[in-house]
Amino acid sequence: MNVFEYLKDLFVRWYKEVKEGGKSNKSNKLPEYKDPDSGEPLTYDSLMEMISNSPLSKQFRAFFPFIFTKEYKTYVEGNSRMDFSQSQMPYSLRIENNSGYRSNCHFCQNSQCTNNCPLPFDE
Repeated sequence: MNVFEYLKDLFVRWYKEVKEGGKSNKSNKLPEYKDPDSGEPLTYDSLMEMISNSPLSKQFRAFFPFIFTKEYKTYVEGNSRMDFSQSQMPYSLRIENNSGYRSNCHFCQNSQCTNNCPLPFDE
């Protein structure tokens, strides 16, 4: 979760660009994230208030809500493949198998794995 400290500026800039210009040069979609407690859509102003007054864990949950669901645990266990929407997973951090030819992946222990192991997450 601490990696979000470095990523959140990307979201702040995106929301600021939308507030000032009504659109974004970074994405053809408008941000559609919600406050994890109230469910209200985030605006630039509410995002800045959340960053100022809320713990990093709440900020992280606002942008990566899918990580906290049962479906994500199923995905991590390798029991499903999914296509994620922007609101479910704006960024995806994955592990690449660099253990060597025909060796088990360090993370999933699968010798057929070459990359894209999803990272498990615990608060």
